[in-house]
Amino acid sequence: MQNLRTRLSRFAVLFLSVAASVLVLASPAALGAGAYTYVTAPDNSGSGWWNVDPGADTRSGGTANIVAGPGGPGAVGTGSLRMTSDSSLPGGASAAKAQFVTYSFVGTRLSDISGMSYADYRASTSTTNSGQRISLNLQVDFIGDGTSFTTLVFEPIYQSGGAGALVSDQWQAWDAFKGGNAIWWSTKPIPGVCDFNCFVSWNTILANNPNAKIKYLVGFNIGSGWTGQFTGYADGLTLRTPAGSEIYNFETVAPPVTTTALTVRPSLVNTPTLFFDSRHVVGVGPDSAPGFGVGAFASDGVAKTDLYIAPTELFGRDVPVGEVKSFSFWTKKGTTHAADLNDWYVNLYTKPYPGQLTGTGFYGVRLNSQPYLSENISEAANTWNLWSSAGPTNWLRMCESTYGYFGSNTDPHLADFVGGVSLPGARGSGVPYGIQPILFFSPQTASGTAGFTGRIDGFRVELMNGSVATVNFERDQTLGKPGDFDGDNKQDIVFRHTDGRVAIWTMNGLTTTTSAQIFPAGTAWTVARQADTDGDGKSDLVWQNPDGRVAVYQMNGTTATTKTNLLPAGGWQVKHAGDLDGDGRADIVFQHSDGTTAAYLMNGGTIVQGGTLLGAGSGWSVTKTGDFDGDGRMDLVWTHTDGSVAIWLMNGLTATSMAQVMNAGSGWSVAHVADMDGDGKADLVWQHTDGRVAVWLMNGTTMTSGAEVLAAGSGFVVARTGDFNGDGKADLLFTHSDGRMAIWLMNGLTVTTSTQLLNAGAGWSVVNVIDLDGDGKSDILFEHTDGRIAAWLMNGTTVSSGGDLLGAGSGWHVLAP
Repeated sequence: MQNLRTRLSRFAVLFLSVAASVLVLASPAALGAGAYTYVTAPDNSGSGWWNVDPGADTRSGGTANIVAGPGGPGAVGTGSLRMTSDSSLPGGASAAKAQFVTYSFVGTRLSDISGMSYADYRASTSTTNSGQRISLNLQVDFIGDGTSFTTLVFEPIYQSGGAGALVSDQWQAWDAFKGGNAIWWSTKPIPGVCDFNCFVSWNTILANNPNAKIKYLVGFNIGSGWTGQFTGYADGLTLRTPAGSEIYNFETVAPPVTTTALTVRPSLVNTPTLFFDSRHVVGVGPDSAPGFGVGAFASDGVAKTDLYIAPTELFGRDVPVGEVKSFSFWTKKGTTHAADLNDWYVNLYTKPYPGQLTGTGFYGVRLNSQPYLSENISEAANTWNLWSSAGPTNWLRMCESTYGYFGSNTDPHLADFVGGVSLPGARGSGVPYGIQPILFFSPQTASGTAGFTGRIDGFRVELMNGSVATVNFERDQTLGKPGDFDGDNKQDIVFRHTDGRVAIWTMNGLTTTTSAQIFPAGTAWTVARQADTDGDGKSDLVWQNPDGRVAVYQMNGTTATTKTNLLPAGGWQVKHAGDLDGDGRADIVFQHSDGTTAAYLMNGGTIVQGGTLLGAGSGWSVTKTGDFDGDGRMDLVWTHTDGSVAIWLMNGLTATSMAQVMNAGSGWSVAHVADMDGDGKADLVWQHTDGRVAVWLMNGTTMTSGAEVLAAGSGFVVARTGDFNGDGKADLLFTHSDGRMAIWLMNGLTVTTSTQLLNAGAGWSVVNVIDLDGDGKSDILFEHTDGRIAAWLMNGTTVSSGGDLLGAGSGWHVLAP
């Protein structure tokens, strides 16, 4: 269970595949030159980075395919590229040729290349001259304007040094750069250097052709002109540019088919693989796309929102654009696109590539899909709508937006888009998209969209091999809800009998799903708190005995899975339970009869750490708790006998900040602590002895704003707080001594709606405000003087459903969470 975090600068991530993992990758701004390794296998070689060159393959006697082995020192992985030629076949030695090539370096300037290397292996069964090895070919435009063409060839036989003498049946590594001193030859004249068939250094070629670029392919070759049969292997081609090193590893097994579910919450957790670029996202709920939990993400309406998800998090490996079969996502906003084009969309950022145009920053190209440009649009306002690259309804179109072009309703769909090469200039980079490895999938909103608060959920990607990854956007979770013993997000009811027995009813709205008695160690034990001490999303029971002893029952529904007695604590009383150290587990705060305060940091029934807290001084006691600075850790509210109030911001057993807040004045006291404005930070609700109510909005120990709000009237008191309309902001429930009730729906200091409810009737009183049906809206639980129980399921100030519940029996009474 993720603990509550509300400062929205990073994500908490739960990665679900075979096992949970913590994933780390540098943010785009931090990416520098690195090494990218690509595995090419038979299943993806024809549609990924590498292909057999059809022009060469149709010539007699040449083959190229990926096989297992050969092993031995210098082998790269367990597979390799196998290439053969046979001059005895029709066409003879002049036709015996094969090439295995990639177009991923098109446009790379030769002057940007600072390293080239590979390994090869000549089989001793070869009958051609011993100098024949697999060569490296670059198809080059020397002038750099697209008007010229030649093939530069690197062959080990013409080198000196390196792996030494040419040998058979072992891997040999070849440096095709050697600081610019490697020897190359050209199939056509090299301008300013020599005619065909001369052998010169890389540096010599560049000195006379500074604008030279790779025009078409880079690849392995076994050339014509050799008599006999040849069998050889190549692997581990590495080409280094300022963007980093690209390493190509040939293996027989394609990447595995995976199924991944990623749940993302806007929490303050150090997971830089996923981050906000402009930090303008909020978690909302209970509202989600069909089949995607109980929450979603929304833009906060302030500015552009960007989310970045690396393919390694979804599939555990690099993924080229051409491997993406489809992607889809759900959005929800207040209008259709006919009325307002603004919406969430998804960008695909590719990794930097050699030869890319300047000015693109951390990525190579940016590929864009806008819902409002889709084909066959069918949508409704205030409804979740699915947008898919696979169509046929709401069928996304694709464009390249690297240079400011953002699409039209004539752009191609994903399959056609990936299969083509964009035009150079304003509409694209001219790079083949399919072979570009994806750096990030990025759901985001447009720039300059202040006021847009649309929602996104259910991002899904499917690859050509059947791998599927889904991203479920959820709002932040607290510890398991107090009183939710079975983890179904619906709070349950705990009863205690006058003879000491305790019972739990697990609830589903107005229905009791299970009920059972829980037997303490003795009749003198009482339930001091209901809190999730082991972080499993289910409330546990913290018991205390009058002699000070404490016990923890770890619960699964109505069953105590573990019972633990803690150290005796004579004179100490359990005051509160909550997460002091931000580990997602509730801790226990005690106060001694002499005023001393202490805490146990818990892991289930185990005390991880315990200690006495710095005392607030004589006359002070811990009366309330809440997260006042939004860091996901419970803070303490102290009240003095003279009415003064102080707040301690906590980090485990340490108070990081302590401050006495301004005294509200004579007759005022803190009635409740609740988040009144939905900023994730607890606020103070005050009530005066004459019935007046005031709210202080807090930021840590500082009151940012405060005001006296409209009085409910004589005889009314603020009995409980709860979120009755599910907007993430606490509301106020008033009760009168004559049985009347009223609800004020709040937005910070403002009462948005105030309604007096029906009188529950003589003998009834409010005993709890809890979410019985899991809809994210607080409900009201009543108890009668004769022991009967009733509940009202609420929707704002409206009772959507209500009725008597089955009574626990005479002598039983409801305990507050």
